[in-house]
Amino acid sequence: MRDVCWIEPGALTTLLAEARRWLLRETGGALLGWRGEEGAVIAAVLGPGPEANHGLRHFEPDVQWQQREGERIYRESGRTIAYLGDWHSHPYGGPYPSRQDRKTARMIADDRAFRAPEPLYAIASKHWYQLRGPGWHLRVMRLRGGRLLDTSLQPLPELGLDRRESQSGVTQLDATT
Repeated sequence: MRDVCWIEPGALTTLLAEARRWLLRETGGALLGWRGEEGAVIAAVLGPGPEANHGLRHFEPDVQWQQREGERIYRESGRTIAYLGDWHSHPYGGPYPSRQDRKTARMIADDRAFRAPEPLYAIASKHWYQLRGPGWHLRVMRLRGGRLLDTSLQPLPELGLDRRESQSGVTQLDATT
């Protein structure tokens, strides 16, 4: 059975809005929340930051901005909402991790400063021929034993989403947000 990952409506709205804002370039940010017995809960999503680099097939976040924002949210939440992992978009393909994506996830796990030995790694995607239409593919994985393994993404029902999960673990989200 796959791990479960819950996502709060505001976090999902932020992630999809940021992906739409950079529709023709990669973008991304950080996933913030907590882990519990039932799985991980993504409570907030950070965007790329003002000094991020957005390319056609790569993305480099504004690390200093993300760190400051993450620390602020951590403090304001009473030290409950913490870094869980990263997310980024693939505007020209599916939600499948590249070699560089897998390397980045392992780097996060190995760097003690992240405090995420089994980080979440999410990819939001749209195929180029569907860029202007509805529906995003959102795949959330967890690094375990050096491998990115799919989670069962569970958006909260108040979003009014049409949620379909394929056998590959990719969740199709059709939302107007």
